[in-house]
Amino acid sequence: MPQLVAGDFAPQLVWLAITFVLLYLVLSRIALPRIAAVLETRAKRIADDLDRAQSARDAAAKALAAYETVLGTARQSAQDTIQTARRAMTERAAQRQAAQGVELAKRIAEAEGRIAAARDQALGNVAQVATDVARSAVDRLIGQAADPQAAAAAVSAALKGRG
Repeated sequence: MPQLVAGDFAPQLVWLAITFVLLYLVLSRIALPRIAAVLETRAKRIADDLDRAQSARDAAAKALAAYETVLGTARQSAQDTIQTARRAMTERAAQRQAAQGVELAKRIAEAEGRIAAARDQALGNVAQVATDVARSAVDRLIGQAADPQAAAAAVSAALKGRG
């Protein structure tokens, strides 16, 4: 192996130094500035992307806050509308109920009047029928026609004592 020959160490070291210096100069003057520029551009692009992402995040947070505000306002408005409608329906129902109560009271008063008239008529008929029955019974029992006024008075007295 020629690299292990001791007499060739000095020239090899010189060429190693020359090659190293040339490689260093090429890398430092050409390759490393390009790499540095690419890295710098990349870092700038990443920073810009992060800034845009942050501004988009802030805008989204503002939009969300505005949305929640509008949604809260809409919910409150809906609740107010529901309450107003509920109150209006309750009022209408109360008015209808009051009107129906008045109507029913009128009908009940009319029905009570009709019932009282029917009762009075029935009682009048009962008195007349009772008088006729009493006269008929007296006719059959004693064989003579009974006095209509006396029979009516007797029936009237009997109904008063009972009622």
